[in-house]
Amino acid sequence: MHPKTYAYGFCLAPAGLAKNLPPSFRRLPLSRGFELHYDSRRPLQRAEAEDGTIVLVHGRAYYLGEDTDENLSRTKDAAARLADALNDSESAFLECLDLMAGRHLILVVSRTGLWIYHDAVGSRSVYYMAGGGGAASHAHLLASTFGLKPSGVVKASHTWDLSPFTGGKALPPNHRIEVLSGQVERHWPFRPNPWIARSEEDRLVRVQQLWQRQMELVARGVTPLRFALSGGADSRCVLALSLPWMSAIPCFTYGGSPAADDGEDHALNGDVRLVRPLVDLLGLDHRVIYRADKSVRPLTPEESLACDRNSLGVHGRWLLPHYLTNFSEPDLLVVRGNAFEIAQHKWAAPEDTDVVAAVRSRLVKRATATGVQIPKESLADHFDRSLETYLLSSDLHGYLPSDLTHWEYRNGRWASEVYNEIDLAFDTHVPIGARAILEPLLAFSRRQRAESYAFGELINSTVPVLNFFGMSDTRNLYEVARDTRLSAGSLATEHPGPARPAASVVPSAAVTEEPWPMDHPLIVRDPSGREHAVAVPEDMKSWSAYVPLENFIAGTQVHRTVHVCTENGDLFFDMHKTWSGDGKDRSFSYSVTVDDRVVLTLPGAYRVGRIPIAVHDVRCGQRIRLCITVHKARDRLSWQNATRIQLSHLRFDPGGIGGGTPTGTAPCLPDVDSLRDDEGLGTVPMPTTDKMG
Repeated sequence: MHPKTYAYGFCLAPAGLAKNLPPSFRRLPLSRGFELHYDSRRPLQRAEAEDGTIVLVHGRAYYLGEDTDENLSRTKDAAARLADALNDSESAFLECLDLMAGRHLILVVSRTGLWIYHDAVGSRSVYYMAGGGGAASHAHLLASTFGLKPSGVVKASHTWDLSPFTGGKALPPNHRIEVLSGQVERHWPFRPNPWIARSEEDRLVRVQQLWQRQMELVARGVTPLRFALSGGADSRCVLALSLPWMSAIPCFTYGGSPAADDGEDHALNGDVRLVRPLVDLLGLDHRVIYRADKSVRPLTPEESLACDRNSLGVHGRWLLPHYLTNFSEPDLLVVRGNAFEIAQHKWAAPEDTDVVAAVRSRLVKRATATGVQIPKESLADHFDRSLETYLLSSDLHGYLPSDLTHWEYRNGRWASEVYNEIDLAFDTHVPIGARAILEPLLAFSRRQRAESYAFGELINSTVPVLNFFGMSDTRNLYEVARDTRLSAGSLATEHPGPARPAASVVPSAAVTEEPWPMDHPLIVRDPSGREHAVAVPEDMKSWSAYVPLENFIAGTQVHRTVHVCTENGDLFFDMHKTWSGDGKDRSFSYSVTVDDRVVLTLPGAYRVGRIPIAVHDVRCGQRIRLCITVHKARDRLSWQNATRIQLSHLRFDPGGIGGGTPTGTAPCLPDVDSLRDDEGLGTVPMPTTDKMG
């Protein structure tokens, strides 16, 4: 058995039942005839409360509470603090739990049973026997210990609590399990958010204070550290808040190939291009891990088998050989900017009034697109039951079910399995993963959270210059402002198309900076082929085309007629875009068609600003359309806004006999045939022939 099989894990079972465990596992006898088997590469802390209750903490646990005695903060471990809190009351214990950061398991052995809690964001996965009798860190470890049979569930980590094995279930974050009975209880939230009544400044100061205490504790350890630096806003916020410690923490970014100038490797290089100015400015110790590096050895069959046992599914497994080659330290801890989405209002739009209905719809849509299959239960029934079981259709002290859904479902299930896979190379630390940090962030308004307002403010109050550089966009702040003015027509530009003496302006329009008036309706064609006209709201009428949020379903196409030719010739126009994903996102694409034949395709993530388009050799009577095709379902208003475009500077040059085949051109087009889906769903169906932070 590979030594990283079930890395940093545990198994709680009746005495003598758990066998064939990794050599690093140790055995601790407990009461009631149970044994705790745990990976000895992580500390096991033990403390006893006054009533004889035993508190065990396995893994890395950092207490973020304030101590007046510095020696106490260095000598009193997490188990002792939790035991002290139990001496006071149950509520004191829960408050102490909220101040714990790190990836860990907490086991409370009391007169009422064996109670398991995991860390705030569930980065330490926990599986348990639904009928009671045992628990383990990994689904396969639970199955091998208790002899469970396959359940037939496909893509279990995209369900709320199911596993691939009959009788085994997953424990969501914010819940505890009594192992003997299999009884699951929600333990958080246990009160309204106290930070709603506090000022924005108080909330931000609280986050900074707790973050600082955490990083001091993490950096104090003897474990070697790394920081996974990406080009996104979440990683940028981690960098800003952790900058005082970054001189001692080397960083890494992964890319495609240093020589790539198009295609998938070029898209993977997006983060590399984004972080370079930051690295240079701050003088960070930084390396790039390129996928194209052929010097890395592939995973051995033993290593691949360990990954299969550790994780449900395959995530970023291609990275593991690169990690193992680049990081030789035996016990590495990597700081990552994950779980920020918990405080970014991901599962409902700010204007949604029935949040539960919005969550239910998005859950079913995502699971369907991912390929989840549950024998004898529909996806709708599964999520309805889950929302009811875990009380998300009830009032949870004012916390929104949309926020708790991302926390407990998306982050607690999918992300934890990603960490399990990465364990082959290193352990993971998520600094935002403490309830005491998340509470003040969840006190901001729905709109503020959807726009990541608090995170921008945290950067601005710590290292404000980091807000200048692009986030998931290679343009800096100045370039964004410039391109916004260009797209709005406040900066006049001249069309670079070829000048012909016989050029004529398209009837009823002049070549100006104003958007081209659209005389034809915006049409939605759903995946079944049915079409209907869009009732464009007033605030969207200045845009030539966009995908309405309610139609953002894979296979949908939105189109609008740009021009119907009255003679042969060439058509020129400008397309103005205001959003770019730096080539990495594959959610939608643009195309230009002539009589429904595609002559030009652009990825939705293609560059921002003015894009000159030319359609050559069109014939009298032919219809030119601008189309937007959806390749991945999305459920946030920001995706509707990302698709918005304006057309301007339309000009028709008559000429020719119309005998050629129409063609379309635009500058510096990427290789669209190489674009692939970022969640492993196969090749994106581009018109020419629905990832983690």
